[in-house]
Amino acid sequence: MRPIADALFVLTSYVVLALGGARLLARAGFSTRRGVDNRPRRPVLLLAAAINLVILAVVVGEHLLFGGALADLGLRVEGREVLLAAFAAAATGSGAVLVSRGRAIATPHLAGAGATVVATLACAALMEEVLFRGILLADLRGLGVMGAVIVSSLVFAAVHALTNEVSWTSLAGWLIGGVSLAGCFLLSGSLAVAVAAHLARNLGNVFVVQPALEGENPHPHRKELRLAYYLSTALAATAVAALALT
Repeated sequence: MRPIADALFVLTSYVVLALGGARLLARAGFSTRRGVDNRPRRPVLLLAAAINLVILAVVVGEHLLFGGALADLGLRVEGREVLLAAFAAAATGSGAVLVSRGRAIATPHLAGAGATVVATLACAALMEEVLFRGILLADLRGLGVMGAVIVSSLVFAAVHALTNEVSWTSLAGWLIGGVSLAGCFLLSGSLAVAVAAHLARNLGNVFVVQPALEGENPHPHRKELRLAYYLSTALAATAVAALALT
């Protein structure tokens, strides 16, 4: 029962902190609703990064209190893991450029805040991978590999739905992301690979896909573009997994 208790306690803490963080960000002027001015102001971005780091510290601390160890999280970074992580990032990023057909690379209001955006997204990717793949996926191993992947991916999608605008394409994207990132982690044995793929997926969305939908020459098929991007990230994860098994 200890792994299940660990999973429930850590997940509950994450949801409470994430909802609280979302309220803080809303007060600071950030919203996930469409049509709202979400230009990346540095104070808001730094607040988001700080919230993610606080959540990371809390969930890791709780995991250790339940008898877990840092070594369980798969955070090792060696030569092979570095190569796989670089390949994961490159493959995922290439997918973003291909599906958007090069319509845009970053929106004008990202100018001057790009480094802060990247740092904030990196904190989010690290926190979510430690929680959902490093802790939750391992705690659910009693369900079998497929069961653990499916349940952790459903939870990954559900908690994102709590703090984001929800559509069928976003739900599909979170589910595809959960499964593909779990595959990256399980087959490579390194959380660094999953973090790299997750970060590249978020960067592709912010710097390429979103501008392609909202730029001066917007893509005419919004939902189809998003779904194609999510599927391309799954293909990238498959390629990473295949390389990891060689």
